[in-house]
Amino acid sequence: MTTEEYEFCIDVFTPNTIPMARLVEYLRELSLLLGNIKSVHFKRIKVGSVRAVAWVEKEAIPKVRMRVQNARDPTAPDDVRKPYKRIDEMLREDNGVGKLLRGTTSVIQFPGRKGVKSQRMGPFTEAASFDGKIVRVGGTDKTAHALLETDGEVVVSAECTRELARRLAPFLYGAPVRLEGNARWERNEIGEWDLKHFTAKDFTELSADDLATAIGKLRGIQAEWRREADPVELVRRIRGENGGAN
Repeated sequence: MTTEEYEFCIDVFTPNTIPMARLVEYLRELSLLLGNIKSVHFKRIKVGSVRAVAWVEKEAIPKVRMRVQNARDPTAPDDVRKPYKRIDEMLREDNGVGKLLRGTTSVIQFPGRKGVKSQRMGPFTEAASFDGKIVRVGGTDKTAHALLETDGEVVVSAECTRELARRLAPFLYGAPVRLEGNARWERNEIGEWDLKHFTAKDFTELSADDLATAIGKLRGIQAEWRREADPVELVRRIRGENGGAN
Protein backbone atom coordinates (compact mmCIF):
# COMPACT_ATOMS: atom_id res chain seq x y z
CA MET A 1 0.00 0.00 0.00
CA THR A 2 1.58 3.29 -1.13
CA THR A 3 -1.20 5.73 -0.12
CA GLU A 4 -4.55 5.65 1.66
CA GLU A 5 -7.66 7.75 1.06
CA TYR A 6 -10.16 9.24 3.50
CA GLU A 7 -13.52 10.65 2.46
CA PHE A 8 -15.38 13.13 4.67
CA CYS A 9 -19.10 13.23 3.87
CA ILE A 10 -21.71 15.86 4.80
CA ASP A 11 -25.31 15.01 3.95
CA VAL A 12 -26.85 18.50 4.14
CA PHE A 13 -24.81 20.21 1.41
CA THR A 14 -23.80 19.66 -2.19
CA PRO A 15 -20.64 21.16 -3.75
CA ASN A 16 -22.90 23.83 -5.29
CA THR A 17 -24.72 24.81 -2.07
CA ILE A 18 -22.04 24.82 0.61
CA PRO A 19 -20.59 28.29 1.21
CA MET A 20 -16.91 28.39 0.35
CA ALA A 21 -15.97 29.82 3.75
CA ARG A 22 -17.83 27.00 5.52
CA LEU A 23 -16.14 24.37 3.36
CA VAL A 24 -12.78 25.85 4.31
CA GLU A 25 -13.74 25.59 8.00
CA TYR A 26 -14.64 21.91 7.62
CA LEU A 27 -11.43 21.16 5.71
CA ARG A 28 -9.36 22.94 8.35
CA GLU A 29 -10.85 20.84 11.17
CA LEU A 30 -10.48 17.67 9.08
CA SER A 31 -6.81 18.52 8.56
CA LEU A 32 -6.37 18.98 12.32
CA LEU A 33 -8.16 15.69 13.00
CA LEU A 34 -5.97 13.68 10.61
CA GLY A 35 -2.80 15.50 11.71
CA ASN A 36 0.55 14.77 10.01
CA ILE A 37 0.09 17.93 7.93
CA LYS A 38 3.10 17.34 5.67
CA SER A 39 1.85 13.89 4.65
CA VAL A 40 -1.91 14.44 4.29
CA HIS A 41 -3.14 16.07 1.08
CA PHE A 42 -6.46 17.36 -0.25
CA LYS A 43 -7.48 15.52 -3.42
CA ARG A 44 -10.92 16.62 -4.61
CA ILE A 45 -14.59 17.23 -3.82
CA LYS A 46 -16.77 14.46 -5.23
CA VAL A 47 -20.18 15.08 -6.77
CA GLY A 48 -23.45 14.48 -4.90
CA SER A 49 -23.47 15.48 -1.25
CA VAL A 50 -20.26 17.13 -0.07
CA ARG A 51 -17.60 14.39 -0.10
CA ALA A 52 -14.13 15.79 0.53
CA VAL A 53 -11.36 13.32 -0.33
CA ALA A 54 -7.88 13.42 1.21
CA TRP A 55 -4.97 11.07 0.66
CA VAL A 56 -2.24 10.06 3.08
CA GLU A 57 1.37 9.25 2.23
CA LYS A 58 2.59 5.75 3.08
CA GLU A 59 4.77 6.63 6.06
CA ALA A 60 1.94 8.48 7.81
CA ILE A 61 -0.78 5.84 7.32
CA PRO A 62 -0.36 4.14 10.75
CA LYS A 63 -0.25 7.51 12.55
CA VAL A 64 -3.40 8.79 10.85
CA ARG A 65 -5.21 5.51 11.49
CA MET A 66 -4.38 5.78 15.18
CA ARG A 67 -5.68 9.35 15.39
CA VAL A 68 -8.92 8.38 13.68
CA GLN A 69 -9.30 5.37 15.98
CA ASN A 70 -8.92 7.57 19.07
CA ALA A 71 -11.09 10.49 17.92
CA ARG A 72 -14.10 9.60 20.08
CA ASP A 73 -12.11 8.40 23.10
CA PRO A 74 -12.77 10.79 26.01
CA THR A 75 -9.15 10.41 27.15
CA ALA A 76 -7.62 11.12 23.74
CA PRO A 77 -5.24 14.10 23.49
CA ASP A 78 -6.83 17.49 22.84
CA ASP A 79 -5.29 17.76 19.39
CA VAL A 80 -7.39 14.73 18.39
CA ARG A 81 -10.55 15.34 20.42
CA LYS A 82 -11.01 19.04 19.69
CA PRO A 83 -11.28 18.82 15.89
CA TYR A 84 -13.63 15.83 16.18
CA LYS A 85 -15.90 17.74 18.57
CA ARG A 86 -15.70 20.91 16.49
CA ILE A 87 -16.73 19.09 13.30
CA ASP A 88 -19.71 17.58 15.13
CA GLU A 89 -20.68 21.01 16.51
CA MET A 90 -20.50 22.52 13.02
CA LEU A 91 -22.70 19.75 11.65
CA ARG A 92 -25.30 20.43 14.36
CA GLU A 93 -25.18 24.13 13.52
CA ASP A 94 -25.75 23.27 9.84
CA ASN A 95 -28.44 20.65 10.65
CA GLY A 96 -26.28 18.00 9.05
CA VAL A 97 -24.83 14.55 9.71
CA GLY A 98 -21.36 13.44 8.71
CA LYS A 99 -19.06 10.46 8.49
CA LEU A 100 -15.44 9.71 7.66
CA LEU A 101 -14.69 6.78 5.38
CA ARG A 102 -11.38 4.99 4.89
CA GLY A 103 -11.90 3.50 1.47
CA THR A 104 -15.42 2.11 1.77
CA THR A 105 -15.25 1.54 5.55
CA SER A 106 -16.91 4.02 7.89
CA VAL A 107 -14.37 4.83 10.62
CA ILE A 108 -15.99 7.84 12.34
CA GLN A 109 -19.64 8.81 12.62
CA PHE A 110 -20.44 12.45 13.38
CA PRO A 111 -23.99 12.49 14.86
CA GLY A 112 -24.54 16.18 14.10
CA ARG A 113 -28.27 16.94 14.16
CA LYS A 114 -29.05 13.37 15.26
CA GLY A 115 -26.92 13.61 18.36
CA VAL A 116 -28.87 13.55 21.59
CA LYS A 117 -28.10 16.78 23.37
CA SER A 118 -27.52 15.99 27.00
CA GLN A 119 -27.33 18.42 29.84
CA ARG A 120 -23.78 19.02 30.92
CA MET A 121 -22.99 17.29 34.18
CA GLY A 122 -20.18 17.55 36.62
CA PRO A 123 -17.37 17.82 36.98
CA PHE A 124 -17.20 14.77 39.25
CA THR A 125 -14.15 13.26 40.91
CA GLU A 126 -13.71 9.52 41.46
CA ALA A 127 -10.98 6.95 41.97
CA ALA A 128 -9.45 5.81 38.69
CA SER A 129 -6.47 3.98 37.26
CA PHE A 130 -4.75 4.01 33.88
CA ASP A 131 -2.30 1.44 32.49
CA GLY A 132 0.50 2.25 30.10
CA LYS A 133 4.09 3.37 29.68
CA ILE A 134 5.63 6.54 31.06
CA VAL A 135 6.82 8.74 28.17
CA ARG A 136 7.60 11.91 30.14
CA VAL A 137 8.02 12.84 33.78
CA GLY A 138 9.10 16.07 35.45
CA GLY A 139 8.05 19.62 36.25
CA THR A 140 9.38 22.91 37.61
CA ASP A 141 6.73 23.85 40.19
CA LYS A 142 5.74 22.19 43.48
CA THR A 143 3.95 19.42 41.60
CA ALA A 144 5.20 17.31 38.71
CA HIS A 145 3.49 15.72 35.74
CA ALA A 146 3.81 12.31 34.14
CA LEU A 147 2.60 11.49 30.65
CA LEU A 148 1.29 7.96 30.33
CA GLU A 149 0.90 6.38 26.90
CA THR A 150 -1.97 3.91 27.23
CA ASP A 151 -3.21 1.19 24.90
CA GLY A 152 -3.83 2.67 21.45
CA GLU A 153 -1.33 5.50 22.07
CA VAL A 154 -3.84 7.60 24.01
CA VAL A 155 -1.81 9.89 26.29
CA VAL A 156 -3.01 10.69 29.82
CA SER A 157 -1.45 13.59 31.71
CA ALA A 158 -1.14 12.85 35.42
CA GLU A 159 -0.32 15.41 38.09
CA CYS A 160 1.79 13.95 40.88
CA THR A 161 4.10 14.90 43.71
CA ARG A 162 7.81 15.31 43.10
CA GLU A 163 8.44 12.26 45.27
CA LEU A 164 6.15 10.14 43.08
CA ALA A 165 7.80 11.59 39.98
CA ARG A 166 11.22 10.44 41.26
CA ARG A 167 9.83 6.93 41.79
CA LEU A 168 8.36 6.93 38.28
CA ALA A 169 11.52 8.20 36.58
CA PRO A 170 13.20 4.74 36.30
CA PHE A 171 10.16 3.54 34.31
CA LEU A 172 10.56 6.19 31.59
CA TYR A 173 10.12 4.32 28.27
CA GLY A 174 10.39 1.11 30.27
CA ALA A 175 8.10 -1.43 31.90
CA PRO A 176 4.37 -0.61 31.93
CA VAL A 177 2.78 0.74 35.09
CA ARG A 178 -0.68 1.29 36.49
CA LEU A 179 -1.16 4.85 37.77
CA GLU A 180 -3.74 5.06 40.54
CA GLY A 181 -5.39 8.21 41.80
CA ASN A 182 -8.38 10.51 41.31
CA ALA A 183 -9.88 11.50 37.96
CA ARG A 184 -12.10 14.50 37.35
CA TRP A 185 -14.76 13.89 34.69
CA GLU A 186 -17.33 16.12 33.02
CA ARG A 187 -20.15 15.06 30.70
CA ASN A 188 -20.40 17.26 27.63
CA GLU A 189 -23.48 18.28 25.68
CA ILE A 190 -23.47 15.14 23.52
CA GLY A 191 -23.34 12.76 26.48
CA GLU A 192 -19.64 11.86 26.37
CA TRP A 193 -17.41 11.95 29.44
CA ASP A 194 -14.31 14.13 29.13
CA LEU A 195 -11.33 13.59 31.41
CA LYS A 196 -10.56 17.03 32.82
CA HIS A 197 -7.82 16.21 35.30
CA PHE A 198 -6.05 13.21 36.77
CA THR A 199 -4.00 13.24 39.96
CA ALA A 200 -1.81 10.18 40.48
CA LYS A 201 -1.30 9.06 44.07
CA ASP A 202 0.66 5.85 43.55
CA PHE A 203 1.56 3.28 40.92
CA THR A 204 2.05 -0.44 40.42
CA GLU A 205 4.62 -1.98 38.10
CA LEU A 206 3.00 -4.29 35.55
CA SER A 207 4.44 -7.23 33.67
CA ALA A 208 5.38 -6.79 30.05
CA ASP A 209 2.38 -8.87 29.00
CA ASP A 210 -0.26 -6.76 27.32
CA LEU A 211 -3.98 -7.20 27.85
CA ALA A 212 -4.35 -9.52 24.87
CA THR A 213 -1.66 -11.86 26.25
CA ALA A 214 -3.32 -11.82 29.66
CA ILE A 215 -6.64 -12.79 28.07
CA GLY A 216 -4.90 -15.63 26.25
CA LYS A 217 -3.66 -16.99 29.58
CA LEU A 218 -7.12 -16.67 31.10
CA ARG A 219 -8.58 -18.79 28.31
CA GLY A 220 -6.84 -21.80 29.80
CA ILE A 221 -8.78 -21.43 33.05
CA GLN A 222 -12.11 -23.23 33.40
CA ALA A 223 -14.43 -20.48 34.57
CA GLU A 224 -17.78 -18.85 33.93
CA TRP A 225 -16.15 -15.85 32.29
CA ARG A 226 -15.27 -18.00 29.27
CA ARG A 227 -18.93 -17.85 28.23
CA GLU A 228 -18.62 -14.11 27.77
CA ALA A 229 -18.77 -12.95 24.15
CA ASP A 230 -16.21 -10.22 24.88
CA PRO A 231 -13.76 -11.32 27.60
CA VAL A 232 -11.66 -8.17 27.20
CA GLU A 233 -14.66 -6.03 28.07
CA LEU A 234 -15.41 -8.31 31.03
CA VAL A 235 -11.91 -7.82 32.42
CA ARG A 236 -12.31 -4.06 32.05
CA ARG A 237 -15.64 -4.17 33.88
CA ILE A 238 -14.09 -6.21 36.69
CA ARG A 239 -11.32 -3.61 37.02
CA GLY A 240 -13.89 -0.80 36.93
CA GLU A 241 -12.65 0.66 33.65
CA ASN A 242 -15.97 2.07 32.47
CA GLY A 243 -14.44 5.07 30.74
CA GLY A 244 -16.70 7.50 32.57
CA ALA A 245 -18.12 8.57 35.90
CA ASN A 246 -20.97 7.42 38.10
